Amino acid sequence: MSHFSKYIAAFGVAATLGFAALPLSSYAETSVSQEVKVTVNSSLAISMKSGSSHTLTIDQNSFNDGSDSSNRIQHELEVVSNSSTGYNITLQDSDDNNDLSGPNSAKIEAISAVGAIAAGDGTWGWQKVATAGATSAASWNPVPTTASSAATVHTSGTTNTTVTESTFVRYGVATTASQASGDYTDTVVYRVQAN
Repeated sequence: MSHFSKYIAAFGVAATLGFAALPLSSYAETSVSQEVKVTVNSSLAISMKSGSSHTLTIDQNSFNDGSDSSNRIQHELEVVSNSSTGYNITLQDSDDNNDLSGPNSAKIEAISAVGAIAAGDGTWGWQKVATAGATSAASWNPVPTTASSAATVHTSGTTNTTVTESTFVRYGVATTASQASGDYTDTVVYRVQAN
């Protein structure tokens, strides 16, 4: 092998080793980024607690504000929610008549505006109370019919976990001096929705 051939061979080996010894950073690099996203669905459930009372007994020309735990209409609504934006509970009559309907077309009318209810009025209404045994306030709310917007009973705050909360709704009923005896009924609907 000639001197020139040895030189070319040595250069070829050196060149090959030199390229192999170059750091990886000198080669072209590509990458891709991808967001990973998990959506947790909002969950809302409302139920009527078993201790809720749905009937009461009342005399003529009387007022029952629900303060007597053995004779009152009080609903304990339990909501289980993981809604990070919170939720609202609303109340509305099931139809366009919010009177308590009795025998032979007798009725106890729903109050027409927020205010007091007193014996002799022949009216009924609702209010939110803090706890099952809380004293009721002087003001009562009308039960909205389906022809109007539902009343907001409770608005929760935001949360970062699942919460279970109770809300108490009490009903006040006043009869007239000539109120006919018998059962008086109406149906209210509670709804819960995320804020």
